Amino acid sequence: MHAHETWGQSGDPACLDIQWHVPSEAEKDFALEYLFHCWTPTVERLSEIIKTAPEVNTHEQSNELCRLLAVMRNCLMGSATMVADDGLDEEEMIEIEPDDMNCDDDDDEDHQQYIAKRLEVGYVFTDPQDPRTKQARQFRKSAGELIHALAGFFKTKREDDVESIKIWIKIARAYLSERGAEKSQFERSKAGYSYAKNLVKIPVCKKEYPRNILIRRAYNHHLLRLRLNAMGRLRTPHHDAILYDLLDFSLSSYADIRKPSQVALSATARCFRGAKSLVLPTLLDALQPGTTADRMKGALYLFTHKSMLLPCLRDWKFIPGFIMSICHAQHQDKPTIQELIRKVFMEYISNVHSLSFRVLTPRDITSILESIYSITDESKVAQLEAKVNSRSMFQVSAYTGLIDHLLGFLQDSRVHWRFATMAANFIEVLLRADVKPTAALARFANEATLSELPTMRRIGVSTTTQLLLYIKQRTLASGNPDLLITKKALRNPLKIEIQVPEGEHNLSQQLLQASFEPIDVNKRYVVYNI
Repeated sequence: MHAHETWGQSGDPACLDIQWHVPSEAEKDFALEYLFHCWTPTVERLSEIIKTAPEVNTHEQSNELCRLLAVMRNCLMGSATMVADDGLDEEEMIEIEPDDMNCDDDDDEDHQQYIAKRLEVGYVFTDPQDPRTKQARQFRKSAGELIHALAGFFKTKREDDVESIKIWIKIARAYLSERGAEKSQFERSKAGYSYAKNLVKIPVCKKEYPRNILIRRAYNHHLLRLRLNAMGRLRTPHHDAILYDLLDFSLSSYADIRKPSQVALSATARCFRGAKSLVLPTLLDALQPGTTADRMKGALYLFTHKSMLLPCLRDWKFIPGFIMSICHAQHQDKPTIQELIRKVFMEYISNVHSLSFRVLTPRDITSILESIYSITDESKVAQLEAKVNSRSMFQVSAYTGLIDHLLGFLQDSRVHWRFATMAANFIEVLLRADVKPTAALARFANEATLSELPTMRRIGVSTTTQLLLYIKQRTLASGNPDLLITKKALRNPLKIEIQVPEGEHNLSQQLLQASFEPIDVNKRYVVYNI
């Protein structure tokens, strides 16, 4: 039966019997040989240029570098599915210290838990005893080392070679984030599949599709597995070096270098655990006084990427530093930088949240967990409990320290009114019911209501209203912190329910008269006097 004879016929997803192409051993040997046929002379020539190239940049040298880098990029993209890792041995992974990994939380128990499980996607070389597997893994490892060496070469000797650096950025992104399926390729395939599925949808049988649509769905699932394998990977010094190189180019003095590098850094940082924690301290330092305008602009552009801004919204290791850096960023008066600051500020304010520092658990959770898994090591439970309490104390301390700093910042008469308004806005959105307000905070709210600035007056009124509400809630909670989170059982003790008898015509007058009488906590005159 020919293919055209089955066009339009519905397929059975359970028995598609797809004949995928599986490369033979001869094809694998040829692919590996052809790869090294192109790779080896390119690497040798690039290594020679790194060692002997003069600092003077000529058009001929730049042209040669661009051609060599293009070959290098194509080799990496074409060999992305050879092996599942980047050539780092298991022994080397074990020797990596947890402190060197810079994970999202510095108190995590074991860095081994961050080695994400790989999905089966049909990598070419999987047998660790196969010499070709060792050769392919060594290729990935040497490629990463060469990428880092090229970055150092460009930063020291050819900083103005914009075209070559732009190709290097594409190489670094392909090496770190593209493991068999580019994001653009996956998005195009997914969009094409959705369009084709809607095109052939049958009104009566909505789940019956032609065979080619089902095959396309299976192909998209394969691409998705490739994309997922690129996420949550173990970060090593091998990858950290390239991430730092991308960060340096993202803060470069050349705009044509900064922009593609910022996109590449934002995309690759998603692929490794703790990569954002690695680069955020440098970005926050770039916002401090004394930094060049180009470097500060590069950091602000990176904060316009949601992937870089999210840790500053939910991680209290970075929230105080980010907010303080934004409030103190009035040292650069360039209009472009001030506009970027306003953009980052508005994006942050619109996404900020005030999640509780505590997590409520049901009362019977312990018995339920014990029925599922018996706890034999009580010391480990106590250790985890201590870490949870320590983290909660750190978050509360960071929060109170931030509020105190912002209140002190607003007392400085040298602060520009726009940045004073930003600081007041931060205070407004950071107010919480589970942290007791201070006298300085209440004083700020009252003084802000009398400000000559309309925006500051609005913030003052809103802050005063929230503080009064939180004080009321804390009073009604009577010291129970759980009630401040749920707010379900908060009830005013003076609130009563009155059953109105039928035929009562002067009840309103009696209630009004009772409201003028003094209230005794031991008596409820509103009820007794009726």
